[in-house]
Amino acid sequence: MNKIILKLFFLIFASFLIQSCGTQVPTKTKVTKTENIIGEPKKVFLNEKSEKVDEKLFYKIYSENLNEIYYEFKVREYFKIPEALMREDIAREYITRKKQATMVHNPIGEGTGSIFALGLIEAWCLAEWTTTVLPGKQKNIYLDKCKERYVGTKTKTTRDTKTEKMLGLTGNFKKRYQDRDNLEITYHFKDYESQKINISYKIEKVCDSDSYEVFNCGKRYLVDGRAIIQNYLKIHGKKNLSYPIEFQVRANTHKVNIKLPTEQSKDLVKILFQEEEEKRLAKIKEEKESKERAKKLEEERKEKERIAKLEREEEEKRKQKELEERYKPVAAWNGTGFFVSSKGHIITNSHVVEDTSLETADGKCDSIKAYLNDIIYETDILSQDRMNDLALLKIKKNQTIKNFASFRDDEPILGEDITTLGYPFGKTISSKIKLTSGVVSSLSGIGDEFTRMQIDAALQPGNSGGPIYDSYGNVIGVAVAKAGIFYFLENFGTLPENMNFGIKPSVVKTFLQSNGVKYKTSNKKVNITKVEIAKEGTKQTVYLECMIRKDKLAKINKETNERN
Repeated sequence: MNKIILKLFFLIFASFLIQSCGTQVPTKTKVTKTENIIGEPKKVFLNEKSEKVDEKLFYKIYSENLNEIYYEFKVREYFKIPEALMREDIAREYITRKKQATMVHNPIGEGTGSIFALGLIEAWCLAEWTTTVLPGKQKNIYLDKCKERYVGTKTKTTRDTKTEKMLGLTGNFKKRYQDRDNLEITYHFKDYESQKINISYKIEKVCDSDSYEVFNCGKRYLVDGRAIIQNYLKIHGKKNLSYPIEFQVRANTHKVNIKLPTEQSKDLVKILFQEEEEKRLAKIKEEKESKERAKKLEEERKEKERIAKLEREEEEKRKQKELEERYKPVAAWNGTGFFVSSKGHIITNSHVVEDTSLETADGKCDSIKAYLNDIIYETDILSQDRMNDLALLKIKKNQTIKNFASFRDDEPILGEDITTLGYPFGKTISSKIKLTSGVVSSLSGIGDEFTRMQIDAALQPGNSGGPIYDSYGNVIGVAVAKAGIFYFLENFGTLPENMNFGIKPSVVKTFLQSNGVKYKTSNKKVNITKVEIAKEGTKQTVYLECMIRKDKLAKINKETNERN
């Protein structure tokens, strides 16, 4: 134990001594050495001094069966390559480097520093090692690393530079062969030299043979017997064929003449003719089938179009019918009118062609139908006098009306007999015209209205617009209204009896004149019977139907119901 303590003490002291006495001197040296090694002479072939000697066109047949025969053509070049004597020299350069290291110098003098350092450096490293806990093998590694750190190591590299030197030509040559590049090979048939046909090529693996004549490698120009025969037939034609078939192959200035075997050529021609005939028949069949398919497709297309057209027409008819049904004019109400001219002018009440009591809905008739016995007239509304409750209609067709009413020049007389014709309640009771009679019971209407006259002849809804005749058959008024029972109940507390009203003839004539209608007047003073009045009046008086679209009538009925 005491020995170990003494040894450690000595090492510590030696380390202290070295640290106090030694100095660090950085050193960095480089040593370069060059050595020239002369190589041995050797023989090489110089391609850049090669000489082209020859060029040939070769060909090869690969099959005896003409249907499968094909030819391979090649153009090969022959070169002479001179032999030369060469020498390879080597310049070898050696480079030595030292790392920067820590050198310890003896304090006594520079001359003994290296000797002193050898012992002390190891002692110093050993002192460092004692401060660590390392196994035995790692001790040596540590000491080597320590020395390297304080003394330094050498590194050496070698760099070679090779150079070639030509000593001279030997006079010997080597043979070299290769495929000719950028060359076109064609062939033509005998007597058809101007019609040249190119032979296509393909490039395969490089020819590694030392032979001049090689195949199945490099640039190969290939053509088969079938193609040759087909081209011959295209150029010569199918008639007057001559055998054997001869053709000449050309590559630059090179030429080679080839004859196809006669029997095999004939067999192949037959095969080609047969194949061509089969193709022709197949094409005809295909065209026929194509036409049939096209015809069938066209028929199917037309049938689809026809069905689609029918469906569209049906749909349009359905929509049209639906629209017609929706907007179909229907009889909304009815009234009475009478002809006043030969051109078909008809007088009726304004309220027969329009319900003016409506506030939101349009109460005007879309059209008016006039019935006379079995004849139906379509009419237009020419004019309305809403204040005097008159309307002027005219039939649409240009036809002459023979029976029309005539007006009396004189005004009505109080108490004179009158006769009315009309269609009270429309056709609900019957479709026949109805007659009522009475007298002029007043020369004014309610509230002394001077355009009106009062009659006691029975009037009902539907009589509106009908004629009022005197005892001579002249028109002296237009039936306009029946006394309102609710008005009399409210104002007088009783129901009116035989109290109806008509428009005076002077008002009607003024309305016709303002619309440019020429009417007829009469001053007949001969009484006729009511039968005769009815007979003549029936020819002049028409049943009127106000036609209104369904959708429009629905709005009118809705407002009327809400108001009631």
